[in-house]
Amino acid sequence: MVAKFEGRAYLASFVDAVLNKLSSVNSTPIARKLADQKLLQKLKACLRAVRPVLDDAEQKQIKDQEVKKWLVDLQDSLYMADDLLDELCTKAATATPIQRDPGNSSSWSHYVDSIVEYCDVDEMGVVNSTQDIVDKLESIVEEKDDLGNYPFSQLVEACGKVKDVRTFLEINLGRMDPFSMENAPHVFVSELKCLRVLSFNTIPLHSLPDSVGELIHLRYLDLSCTRIKILPEELCNLYNLQTLKLKDCYLLKKLPNNMQDLVNLRHLDIQGADLEEMPKGISKIKDLQFLSDYVVGKHAEDNGIKELGALANIHGTLRISQLDNVIDGDQASGARIAGKKNIRGLRLSWSSNNHIVDSHDILNNLRPHTNLRELSINDYKGQTFPNWLGHSSYRNMTKIYLNGCSNCLELPSLGQLPSLKHLFLSEFFKLTRIGAEFYNSSSCGAPFPMLETLSFYHMYNWEEWLSVSSEFELDAFPRLRVLTMRYCPKLRGDLPIQLPALESLCIRHCDQLAFTLPKADAMLELSVEGTQRVEAVFEAIGRNQLNCLQSLSISICYSSISFPGACLPSALQNLDIHRCPYLEFPMPAQEQQHESLQSLSISSSCCSLMSFPLASFPNLTKITISSLKNMRSLEESDPTAASTSNLRSLHIDNCPSFESFQMVAPHLEYLILRNCPEIESFFDGGLPPNLRELEIQSCKKLVMYLASMDLCDHCLTHLDIEHPYDNINSFPMGGCLPPSLERLCLRSFPTLEILDCKGLDNLQKLLIDHCPNLQDVAGKSFPSSLSMLGFSGGSLLRRRWQKKDPLILSKMSHIRNINVDGYWIS
Repeated sequence: MVAKFEGRAYLASFVDAVLNKLSSVNSTPIARKLADQKLLQKLKACLRAVRPVLDDAEQKQIKDQEVKKWLVDLQDSLYMADDLLDELCTKAATATPIQRDPGNSSSWSHYVDSIVEYCDVDEMGVVNSTQDIVDKLESIVEEKDDLGNYPFSQLVEACGKVKDVRTFLEINLGRMDPFSMENAPHVFVSELKCLRVLSFNTIPLHSLPDSVGELIHLRYLDLSCTRIKILPEELCNLYNLQTLKLKDCYLLKKLPNNMQDLVNLRHLDIQGADLEEMPKGISKIKDLQFLSDYVVGKHAEDNGIKELGALANIHGTLRISQLDNVIDGDQASGARIAGKKNIRGLRLSWSSNNHIVDSHDILNNLRPHTNLRELSINDYKGQTFPNWLGHSSYRNMTKIYLNGCSNCLELPSLGQLPSLKHLFLSEFFKLTRIGAEFYNSSSCGAPFPMLETLSFYHMYNWEEWLSVSSEFELDAFPRLRVLTMRYCPKLRGDLPIQLPALESLCIRHCDQLAFTLPKADAMLELSVEGTQRVEAVFEAIGRNQLNCLQSLSISICYSSISFPGACLPSALQNLDIHRCPYLEFPMPAQEQQHESLQSLSISSSCCSLMSFPLASFPNLTKITISSLKNMRSLEESDPTAASTSNLRSLHIDNCPSFESFQMVAPHLEYLILRNCPEIESFFDGGLPPNLRELEIQSCKKLVMYLASMDLCDHCLTHLDIEHPYDNINSFPMGGCLPPSLERLCLRSFPTLEILDCKGLDNLQKLLIDHCPNLQDVAGKSFPSSLSMLGFSGGSLLRRRWQKKDPLILSKMSHIRNINVDGYWIS
């Protein structure tokens, strides 16, 4: 049974073989016996659970002794399972209780059937043996989640044992495993000379050593989402490098000067980096196929826009920024954008500062190939757009984003782009009118035939939206589904009268818009603000115009109004009410119920509402109530009716009069209570039975009650409490916290001195924020399960730890991750 194995591939194939054997006996009597006891399902589940971990172990080349032991244990269990199946096969081959048909070539499972007709399953020991194997495999599966989740120092030490590794693709940090990266890159680079693939993606790395240039075999380097500010010039010695990823390196200001030496580079991703300009000679990287960004430099011959001209094979999306450094159209034409037929997305950006160059001529000479699908133009300073923008030859164009074109006096003619689906227009500060030029109605086709979403943002001087000529009015926007208009304060008149496909309409900060709801029978979502618009919506509800409405958001209405007939739209699922202080919330008759409503949010509204009738809304899953000064309770008129049986999330904030929960909420999982000083207790004196996460902030009476509760039988996993009052010296006080707790956060307890963590065998994260007098934890140590301890703000406990108090050090010695004011201590 004990055999040596080399690498993961053998075990992976072994797992597959055992799974195949198990599948072949699914219909046999012995399989049915095992299935009755759920052993077969458990065995298969265990094998399937460990299978992907084997792939993970191979990729990461983990050679730690604990991992090796885990693999040996797995191997032994696999041999046991295989031996059991082989034994059954052997007995089947030697027993002849039933005459076999020599012409039947069925699998070995056919013979097992004949055995179990004469042998009791328990007598054969199959059940007991299988149970033993399942028990061992279940233990192995429980350990798999920690495979490779070790302090980074151990991973660094392992580098010396795997010098020939080719791929270092990911670092599994497990449960927030922090570490110091000061020396780690030096270790990797000095020890792993054969690397082809190296990734530090999302690692808080600040620098790369100069010796990175010694990784002469490296093809792939990913430094995305790191904190690198400067890349060493030696990086340019990696002549075999094909992929360099620097995405979201927001501190990176420049690339190495000799990037042109990376002659084999195919993929350069610098999206999100804060580069000031490109290095010289990018045009010499002839095989470059993907370039996310090009930052135009001030030196036309070295890093100007003409450098893009030689990069004929780039594809995907290209962003060209700092176009202010382009002097004229001749320089722009040198980029040869029109010849780059594989570019699918083009983003053109000027700076937000005014400049005197001819932006129109530059943009005209940056005309893309007609294969382009997405176009974005930012901070363009011309008064008009060139004619190519909106030309019908761009048959593949699906998305256009025009932002910050502050000098433009009119929009481009986009109405005849046959495939345009999404259009976003923002910050056209000098635009006062949108008319026929926008639709290009001189053409015989219907304007915007495929447009699905249209958005206008921050159009502060826009006054008129003129409809297209009458012969096209009913045909314009035939497929428009989403219309959004925000911050257009001077816009007067009305919206297009007929939008047959409209599903979502949002109008915010458009104070002078007359607002008549378009004819849109399919309207599903509506968001409006302002007294006039809210009143218009209520009128439409009264006329049964919004029978399909599923989501409604209304805000900033100061008139005394109520829902027509004291009823909500019949299909409404989500309702958000904000800053409507005199709105009368619908209080239906006792026999009426709004069964469709699932999510409700009320903030700074409905001042007359003192209690909420839960029985009228039996299918609510989420309730958010904020800044209702007169709200006192949530009421369930008949607790046996279980009208809150669907409620999963409840959030009450800044309700100074709120006192009680007259409800059961048996399935509530998330509860947030903030700034409700009059709440004295929970639901019926205790926590809901299925509550998982509880956050309490500035609820003085409630925290006192919670501190004295016995929560041993509750399943709470996350507890977050802020208590800026001086009436608690120890927590909990007399009661106990639930053993199921995984995360505990205590904030602003000014007089707290002792924290009792006894019995918290599942606690993984403990955060202590501004508890200045906290000096100790009860018992001999912090919970053994604790993997992360965080301090923010001063505390006596923190000072004792920093001064290496032996008592505190002994209690914290097992905690591998400690964070002090946002800094990890390894």
